[in-house]
Parts: sequence; C-alpha cells; structure tokens
Amino acid sequence: MEFRAYNACQEEKAGGGKKYPVLRGNFMQPGAFKGYSAEKMKSHLQTMYDIGIDILVLQWSFENTSEGVTNVYYRSSFESADKSSAYNASGETLLGNILEAAEAVGVKVFVGLNNNDEWWEKAVSDKAWLTAQAELGIKGAKQLYATYKKQYPNAFYGWYFVFEMYNTAATREMMENGAYLLNGFCDGLTEIDAGMPMMLSPFLSAYGTEPEVTGQQWKEIFSMTHFREGDIFCCQDSVGAGFITVDQLDGYFKAIKEAVDTKKGLHFWANNEDFDQASWGTAPLDRFVKQLQISDPYVEAHITFAYSHHQHPDMGKTGHHEAYKYYYENGNLPTYDLASPTVEYEVGREGVSIRGTLPNENKGAMGFRIYKNGELLKLINLTKDYGKSLLSFNFTDTVAGAGSVAYKVCAVDYRYRDGAYSEFTVNG
Repeated sequence: MEFRAYNACQEEKAGGGKKYPVLRGNFMQPGAFKGYSAEKMKSHLQTMYDIGIDILVLQWSFENTSEGVTNVYYRSSFESADKSSAYNASGETLLGNILEAAEAVGVKVFVGLNNNDEWWEKAVSDKAWLTAQAELGIKGAKQLYATYKKQYPNAFYGWYFVFEMYNTAATREMMENGAYLLNGFCDGLTEIDAGMPMMLSPFLSAYGTEPEVTGQQWKEIFSMTHFREGDIFCCQDSVGAGFITVDQLDGYFKAIKEAVDTKKGLHFWANNEDFDQASWGTAPLDRFVKQLQISDPYVEAHITFAYSHHQHPDMGKTGHHEAYKYYYENGNLPTYDLASPTVEYEVGREGVSIRGTLPNENKGAMGFRIYKNGELLKLINLTKDYGKSLLSFNFTDTVAGAGSVAYKVCAVDYRYRDGAYSEFTVNG
C-alpha cells in the first residue's frame, strides 16, 4: 500500500508548509450537515482547506442498534432484514455531497462506518455483539465502496473505525476482544481494498490507568491486531472532554508513541479536542494551541474534533475561525485590546438586572464575563453575534445577596482573556 506519512512540522501541505504545529484534519458528525447541498459543502470544505485542513473524517455513515440499521447518510442498499423499525434515509444524500465537494476542493475523506450507541454499555464485554457490529460494518463498507469509490477516487480515501476504545483497568480477555473487533474491520476492509487506510481514535482518561500501563496495554493489543501498513492510530487527547489535563498530556502521548512504534507501518496522529466540556463551547485558543504543541513531538499530524462544529463560520464561529486563521498564518496568537463595556443596572424584586454593551470595532470580543464579589458569576458567549456593530447582553442575578455586592463586567476575547472592566456596587 502507498501511504505518505505526514509530519505537521516539516512537510508541505494544503495551504503551505509550517514550522509549527497546525491542523491537517477535522471530524464531522453527520446529523448537523445532512441538509447541505454539494455546493454548500464545497464552501464549507474550502474554508478549512484555505487554512491547511485537507482531511475530513465523517465520523459515521450509518447508525444501528441490535434491532438493525436506523439512520443512513448515503445511498444504502440494506435489505429489509437489516433495517430496524426506525429506519430513516432522510440524510442519504450527505456522503455523496461530501465526496463531490471533496473531489473538487482536494480534500481526502475517511468514511466512518456503523455507529451503535450500545457500545457505551457493552464495550468489549460481549463477543457475539462485537461480531455482529463488524459484520454489519463491512456489509456497509462494501456498499459504500461499490457506490462511490470509482466516482470519487481521490476524495474517497480511507475508512474510520467508529467505536471509541479507551484506557481502563483491562483484563487480558478485554484486550483480546478489543483486538478481535479491530481485526473484524481490518480484515474485511483489506478484502475490499488493501490500499485504503483505516483510522481509529481512542480516547484517554487519567482516571483509567497511568501512562506506562496505558502504553503497555496498547502494545499488547497491537501485538494481536492485523493493522496494515498505513493505518492510523489517531489518539484523542481528551483535554476538551475533561478526562485529562494539559499538564498530563505529555506523559500519555510519550507512552502511546512507544507503543505505536512496536507496530510496523502504523502511523501516530493526534486528535486534539477544540471544545470545552464545561460549557460545551469552543476551547480558548491558548489552550488549544498548547495541546498541539505538547503532542506535536510524538505525532505525524494533527486533526481535531471538531473544526466543523466548534470553529467554523457555518456554525456562527467566525471569530474563532479568524483567531485560528491568524495563528495558522503567523505562528503566534492574536492580540486584542478590548475596551470596557458600557454597563447599566437596575435593582428590583427579581434581583439585579444588568445590561452591557460594547462596540465591536476590532472584532476581538466573543462574549462577556460578569464577576460578583471577585468570583465569576456568568460567562456569556456571543460568538454568533460576530460582526455586529454592537455586542450586548441582558442578565439578571436573581440571588444578589444581602449587604454590599460588588460587580465587575468585561468583554472576553477569543483567547478567553478579560478586557478592561466596568465596575459597580449594589447596596442591599
């Protein structure tokens, strides 16, 4: 198989070569995009291609339960026996539109197969269930290959293994079952086309095992798997999900890199998470760039979950997109000089009603923070108001408290740093 390893620091790629870590790829979950036409998807992909993102991972192309297939996002040919009573083909044009757009833009697509949420209950405990998932996944893969590969030979580039494995206090049987599931997909995909790489993206948890144990577990699993030369182990850094801290990241990636090196031909990429589980919003750019920098010495490329959802203008994230674009083009973080907002307040029966406004002239503000007696009371994310001439908010502190209460209000930039404060005190 021919597969060119990619080094994020040294090689040329879409948008030009960089000496600092940047994104090459992005995840997309199908539900949010099933209404996109090919032309709209082309615009979506072009926006990312212009900042070096030339790989798209469609996280899954169909969904199923133990009863059968539920939702499909391609022109499937599942038999009636494969379909559940909840079968839904309303999104069947999505993958075709993605591949048409990707072929035109120059993006390589890794197509995810079946997604079954029962995984989060069963994981690797039920071998019969694992067998059924692999068999159904390969059945779908054969349909996908027959339908799209000849039409979109460059865009339809690889496969994505949907089931997210994770480090835990695993028994030998659990590791054997994990390898069994991986081999069910690897062997089936090899029969379809041995030249198309498969990517998997397990996640990490500092609450699972220590880095050294995690590395040893993956070494054992790798020793039992049938990975082909060119397959990609693209580990989630799990910082966005809150399972690991930035400070813990280096130790885990170092251990996993040593494990990957024991499997000939297996590539190691990073899936750096660009969201913040605490708010389910976009991560501060400072933190995200730090994740790239820490994982970069160990990996060949960086992708993210998920630029399409958390940083793309189509999702109202124009400011976040332009902040990352600045980093991509310059190698350093943008700076903003945010004025203090104009604040009005009123004390009433409901509490303290606060209204803040800020002219958005430098377009650096993504929201506001309100502090109460020195403690953060509220972060107001206004990223969808990007480009408006005036940013504003209304908020009521319904538990204002007794006695003297001091408030501070400031704008927040795309690095989640505070601008200048406006302050006032309410006497109860």
